[in-house]
Amino acid sequence: MYNHFHYNRHYHHRLHRSFHHRRFHQCAGTPMAITPLCIGGIEINDEEGMVSLFQIPSKQVMRQIILYIVSDCKMYWQNNGEYLAVKVERYTKTKKSTYTGFELFRIKEGDIPIDAFELDNNTDKVISFAWEPKGQRFAVIHGSGQFYSTGFDVSFYTVKGGKGSKLKTLNQKQADALFWSPGGRFIVLGGLRKGFNGQLEFYDVDELKTTATAEQFMATDIQWDPSGRYVATSVTSVHHEMENGFTIWSFYGKLLYRILKDHFFQFLWRPRWQFLSPEKEEEIARNLKEYSKQYDIEDDEISVLLREQDHEKRKELKEEWGRWVKEWNRMHEQEKMERQMLIRDDAEATNVEEEEYDEVEQLLDVSEEILDVFP
Repeated sequence: MYNHFHYNRHYHHRLHRSFHHRRFHQCAGTPMAITPLCIGGIEINDEEGMVSLFQIPSKQVMRQIILYIVSDCKMYWQNNGEYLAVKVERYTKTKKSTYTGFELFRIKEGDIPIDAFELDNNTDKVISFAWEPKGQRFAVIHGSGQFYSTGFDVSFYTVKGGKGSKLKTLNQKQADALFWSPGGRFIVLGGLRKGFNGQLEFYDVDELKTTATAEQFMATDIQWDPSGRYVATSVTSVHHEMENGFTIWSFYGKLLYRILKDHFFQFLWRPRWQFLSPEKEEEIARNLKEYSKQYDIEDDEISVLLREQDHEKRKELKEEWGRWVKEWNRMHEQEKMERQMLIRDDAEATNVEEEEYDEVEQLLDVSEEILDVFP
């Protein structure tokens, strides 16, 4: 059985390409100039499944793997097209349940090596998966059916140095969605499903620690701004009639401001202005050492200028202090005569004649009385 689809890329002069692939299930493309296109197929009628990596527009097969006893697969590209993760759900021997594993493609390396790994508990269902933008890490929300009402586990992995290795697992988090900062490192764990009530956790993946926890009650959307400095959470009238509006947070979870607005429909950040072309960014990266030397010279010149300005400022303050002391000394001398007169008058007022008193004791009367003690 073969399925086919058509592929159209506007920057290839609207060139159409038709592909045929057995048991076609999903395709995913990357933003690279020579685009690898991944096509996944699941197992049907005991025929093996397959994941194929094609090059566009040549349609050349770059890499291909065979998958057995597969019930489902889903593909996740890293935004630079350097890595591809294929989540594969396979049947157990009895075919009464499934377990989950991942196939990691390292696209930029020779022969495109593939690494396989599984979650600590491979029977967990994957709720959400997200690559770190321009990075080598990814996050997975996973859990079994018994945790669907109380929370899920969130695990962080890295593919640096080869195979995927776990960094840390956060247990029982009320989160079902992952939102990486465009600049990487920081991520927001969002609880958007019913029952989680818009729980938010701001997490620093470099330090592997939570920076803040918060809540946007009944939140429906979470969006980072293009710079990665701010996060917007919102409650839209599409899903809820109450609590409509949006909240702005810092990247580490500090509440900046909140606006409630009836019938609030959508929140969008203004796209960030592209100052440099991709070619210019690559040229800067290649010649970074030369630029660094130039900036070091400029930094030294600025440091010298700042030191001179600081010296001049201190000199001005010292001169101002000297003028202030001189003025107060002058006022002190002017008031010296008046102070001396006040001191003399006070001394004369206190120089008065003192009176002396003698204390005399005089016996006025003596009497005697005999008491009858024993009658």
